[in-house]
Amino acid sequence: MLLFGEDGTFKKKLDDPIGLEFTIGSIGILKNEGGDYKTNNVEIINVSKDSFISTENITVTGEASQGTTDISDQITWTCSGDNIDSGTCNSSSGTGTIFSFSPNPPADTDGRTGPLSYSVMASVTVDGTDYEDTITITQDNLDELRQEYEDIPGLY
Repeated sequence: MLLFGEDGTFKKKLDDPIGLEFTIGSIGILKNEGGDYKTNNVEIINVSKDSFISTENITVTGEASQGTTDISDQITWTCSGDNIDSGTCNSSSGTGTIFSFSPNPPADTDGRTGPLSYSVMASVTVDGTDYEDTITITQDNLDELRQEYEDIPGLY
């Protein structure tokens, strides 16, 4: 195995022994006895919606591992609005493999300055080291129009 530095330059050739453990960024890598590389890591693997308005629930799924052991049930979730128009998340935190929230933007009757956007972070701690993955879920142009229709009932 070849080991490269953070700047991408070659650092060292490793003999690839069983039990070798090293870190790349925030991901811990471990070679197990079967010769497979397993990670200490957390990853957001699925978002239930790629289109949404504030009345809809959004579900996010994650996976976490400690070497070869699945520890997805230990994921801690946090959710926050990315701008003043987004407000907060109903269910701003949780634990487990699956996390659901609904957008909770402030009332608006004269048009928002931008799309609703939320950051969802999955984190897990393995042997004192924190691993995290973040995804940003943002309305597209069509969602913004749908949101305006929701925000200003009776206008259309």
